[in-house]
Amino acid sequence: MPRVLTTCPRTDEAVSTCLRMQEAELAVMTETRMFRCAGCGHVHEWFRSEAWVERDPAELARLT
Repeated sequence: MPRVLTTCPRTDEAVSTCLRMQEAELAVMTETRMFRCAGCGHVHEWFRSEAWVERDPAELARLT
């Protein structure tokens, strides 16, 4: 199951939200979520519009 990623507002780097789900599941999420950021150690809030599902490198290679 792919990880859900978002951007850390402190480091501006992609980080895991600690959730795993498919794109279809992420697309229907309505609630705001919170997570402790592995990038900076702070707790951040994130919204569906700010998140994406991590792509498998093999899948990315097929798309290019």
